Amino acid sequence: MLRRTRRIVLGSIAAAGLVAAAVGVVTQAAPALAATTFNVYMAPSASGGSDAHTGLSTSSPVLTMNRVQAVIRAAAPTTDVVVDILQGNYTVGETDWTYYIPGHTISFMAHLRLGGTTVPSGSPGTSTPQKPEST
Repeated sequence: MLRRTRRIVLGSIAAAGLVAAAVGVVTQAAPALAATTFNVYMAPSASGGSDAHTGLSTSSPVLTMNRVQAVIRAAAPTTDVVVDILQGNYTVGETDWTYYIPGHTISFMAHLRLGGTTVPSGSPGTSTPQKPEST
């Protein structure tokens, strides 16, 4: 009888340990995301874009893809890159894109203007403006 009681107690302790371990895994905080993205901002000249700017903030956007590539190349980021392109008219030449970051992406994202407010496309509650249907 004593052996049976020990087995039940030991079995209960082992089961409690497994449950505690499982609960601990479930309740642990999620690991932090890898590094943040490296952002480059681009805007048409009518909205302040200039290749004399750094491209590293919304208040200093660059004008051309050639300048975007030069900014990324000079910074040599080790993370994913997002090129945030403000909606507007761009009159520029071709760009021969040659830069890449092994194991990371370079994404080109449209940045829309809605009612005087600038909103990144794909933001919650936004959509790309559509032409009205003709009747």
